[in-house]
Amino acid sequence: MPFDEILRRSLDSLVHDLSSAVQSERDDAAKRARDAADATAAAALAQAQTAAEQRGLATGREEGLTEGRRQGFNQGRQEGYEAGKREGFQAGKDAGFENGRTEGYRAGKDDGFRAGKDEGFTAGKDEGYREGKEHGYSAGRSESGSEGDAADLATGQRLAESLRAIDRARSLSEILDTLASCAGREAPRAAVLLVRGPKLVGWRFIGFGAALEEGTAFETALTESGIIADAVQSETAIGSESSSAVAAPPFADAPTGSERLAIPIAIGGQVIAALYADRGSIDRDARPARFAWRSALEMLASHAARALEAVTAFRTAQLMTEESAAPKPPGSSASSEGEHAARRYARLLVSEIKLYHGAEVAAGRRERDLALRLGGEITRARALYDQRASAHGPAIADYFEEELVRTLADGDASLL
Repeated sequence: MPFDEILRRSLDSLVHDLSSAVQSERDDAAKRARDAADATAAAALAQAQTAAEQRGLATGREEGLTEGRRQGFNQGRQEGYEAGKREGFQAGKDAGFENGRTEGYRAGKDDGFRAGKDEGFTAGKDEGYREGKEHGYSAGRSESGSEGDAADLATGQRLAESLRAIDRARSLSEILDTLASCAGREAPRAAVLLVRGPKLVGWRFIGFGAALEEGTAFETALTESGIIADAVQSETAIGSESSSAVAAPPFADAPTGSERLAIPIAIGGQVIAALYADRGSIDRDARPARFAWRSALEMLASHAARALEAVTAFRTAQLMTEESAAPKPPGSSASSEGEHAARRYARLLVSEIKLYHGAEVAAGRRERDLALRLGGEITRARALYDQRASAHGPAIADYFEEELVRTLADGDASLL
């Protein structure tokens, strides 16, 4: 083989070996580069995962803390509210109890003082009271049979207390107020109303809702007052136990079948007021077997009428004595008997307001608000005057207004 050919082949073999070595080095370098890149990527991925976990942990912790704080705040507020409510209720209850006990003590002391002071006055009426109590007790026994003596005794004691309370009243308005209060102890609902000619005017209501009990004026035609009109016109007590033949008055929305009772109250043979009572929505079959509420109410109304007559007669006699002792102006002409009666009655009613509300009269004169302070008493007295004066005809002057100015306002009409 020629030398050149041998040399060429040797060079080709050397070049091939060199190329293979270079390629092998390149492959090794590339592999090392890839391995390094993979390791770097894995480390970066691991670092990113760790960082993400740390951030997630921190974020979750903050969100959990916020949510827990919110839930704890709401729970704590609710528990605190309940605890505060309980403590406030107990504190209010304790304070109310102490105030009520203090006021009750003072009121009881005052009532006891008045009762002791009036004991001499009522001594003469004790015998009549005992007879009335025995009559009421017997009536209760006859109505309800032979059982329930304890209930009869309680009714008798309550009735006795009511009669004594009426005896202690010293004015017409106080007697009517006491009658209404006592009637409210015998029946779930009771009312005293004034008869003013063809009209019926509310005086006091018990058990008929806040509107009437808080002084909302009530007035209706006597002919539209149902059972009350029948009682006033017949001048006898009228009751309805189980039928609707006798209608309830417009202020008493008693259901059909409710027990009702209306009793006229007369002075000197003239009906001036009426007592109404009913059982409301109470099932009559659920009442005690010996319940004698009607007899008790009739006795209370009768006793109140006698007390009204006694007070009226005493005040009238007192005023007549004062008039007879006073010098007559020369040349004065004699008025009619009706005018004299109306003038005396107006003086009686207004004098009672001044006598029993002296402090309010003085304050009203000082503050110039007599009508505001004594509005209720003036309205009630005016109703009584109008009812009595109407019997003498429309020609009777309004002596009541004159007497208000003269006696209450001390001659200054602007105070009223």
